[in-house]
Amino acid sequence: MEKHYSELTEQLLDGFKRLNNTNEVEQKNFDSPVGTWNVSVVRGEVFEKAVLGRAKITTKHPDSGVETRFDVIQSHVYPTSPKIPILIFSVENFEGTDDTFSGLLD
Repeated sequence: MEKHYSELTEQLLDGFKRLNNTNEVEQKNFDSPVGTWNVSVVRGEVFEKAVLGRAKITTKHPDSGVETRFDVIQSHVYPTSPKIPILIFSVENFEGTDDTFSGLLD
């Protein structure tokens, strides 16, 4: 999944930059004891703000001790025009005793 998530992240950021006619990307990275959260923001004339977040988290179930890994990409896109609704989507992969893949588009 790492390769696919990395490619998806790169393609989305390239698209946001191309549509906003910019090469600037604001990067913020957050580390915690259970994982990382990387946030990229592209601003411009088409999208006031296009945010792409990538979380990689590893936890253990407190009772069973089963290790679970979460790999998530989320994007929130805010157009500059108030007549266009925001776009939110999420792609998630959970690995524990089962391997689950899901997504959301709103």
